[in-house]
Amino acid sequence: MGARDASQVPPPEPFVEASRKRVALGLLVGELIRTRGVKLDRALVDARLQRSRRPTRSPSRSSRPTGRTPTPCGSRELVIEDQVVELLLRNAKVKDEPATFKN
Repeated sequence: MGARDASQVPPPEPFVEASRKRVALGLLVGELIRTRGVKLDRALVDARLQRSRRPTRSPSRSSRPTGRTPTPCGSRELVIEDQVVELLLRNAKVKDEPATFKN
């Protein structure tokens, strides 16, 4: 957070509950990936990267290889999470029930 010494660090309390939820969700998603054998779909990652690329003034520069795989932060993670959500939606059993705002 840019703090140079401990007195500049904010207290942890406001972050604890959200952190616990993120860790729990990460563990659940990880377990689903492991038990259901979800594999990262490289084509989906490539498609996401294509959508996220910004146009440049020189098209030849943007397509020049850099010697490393171009993966913006989190692209793989977002794709595998999307794949897990799709898996859950495909296997979900939905039952419509009438409801009112008074319920």
